[in-house]
Amino acid sequence: MKPCLSAQTLLPALSVLCAAIALMTIAGTPVAAQVVVPDVCSNTRALGPTSPTLSRIPPCNALMAAKETLQGPNNNVLNWSPTIDMENWTGLRVTNQGYQLTLVEGERQANPFTGVLKGRIHPALGNISQLTQLWLNNSELTGPIPTELGNLTNLQQLYLQNNQLTGTIPSTLGNLTNLVQFQLQNNQLTGPIPPELGALITVNWFGLHNNQLTGPIPTELANLRAANVNLSNNQLTGPLPELPSTSTLLATYVFLQNNQLTGTIPTQLGSGLHLWSVNLNNNQLTGNIPATLPASLRWLHLNNNQLTGTIPITLPSGLQSLHLNDNDLTGNIPATLPSLQQL
Repeated sequence: MKPCLSAQTLLPALSVLCAAIALMTIAGTPVAAQVVVPDVCSNTRALGPTSPTLSRIPPCNALMAAKETLQGPNNNVLNWSPTIDMENWTGLRVTNQGYQLTLVEGERQANPFTGVLKGRIHPALGNISQLTQLWLNNSELTGPIPTELGNLTNLQQLYLQNNQLTGTIPSTLGNLTNLVQFQLQNNQLTGPIPPELGALITVNWFGLHNNQLTGPIPTELANLRAANVNLSNNQLTGPLPELPSTSTLLATYVFLQNNQLTGTIPTQLGSGLHLWSVNLNNNQLTGNIPATLPASLRWLHLNNNQLTGTIPITLPSGLQSLHLNDNDLTGNIPATLPSLQQL
């Protein structure tokens, strides 16, 4: 008796099944499946010198697929080709540790890129597991951020700011736990901030400002250790997240202005040992100004809210800029602020 499925029919069936299961789950965070791309790079000049630690065929194929949705200056295509050594591809740097893709005008590197990048970010970029830097900022990229970028677990720098990207922020980006720079600001991103981004505890700069994000600030973001957290100029609502009682705020700069945030200012703000600047102006915050604020604080902007009560006499003596106007506060500015330059 012949089997109902031969090897010739079973393998394609399995491929279809794998493609249908496009999202898996690891440790509660969704992970996108890799994109299947044509193999155009095997046994070609693009591979260049061999490296014992770096695979070149999958990245070469992924970049060749990504090239289909990207355009260089004056609508010219990038010089990526299987007939050219990858070491000479525009915007690409190949090291023994990984790949660095920098398609930003004026950036100094081995193969500089000149002009403005246009097009869309191809999901195949998520196949380059050894990608450590992805700089696609300051261009005219449109469309969504592919969920497949969440597969780049070796990525340390993600620069997508200053484009025209739309859609929601993929929750899969929470898998990028080696990131130091996370910059998606100045786009047209919508929807909520994924709570999975709270896993990015190695990030030093966390930028989502100047988008159209809505909903509350996830409590998971209280886990961030970033020096600079900027969520300003969005449409965020709800209260400021509370820090766990045993936690210390590690941020230096906190920018949450120009949203629709409500509730009171958390008293844990006083635990920020290195906090330099707090900008909460132009929201709908209520209640009192916390009596205890970090001695390191230099900028405190709380104007255009609905704060009440008296101005604390315990404001940090090193304050240089203090904006409290357009609230319902009473009392006087403490006289013990010798460094105050802006009021």
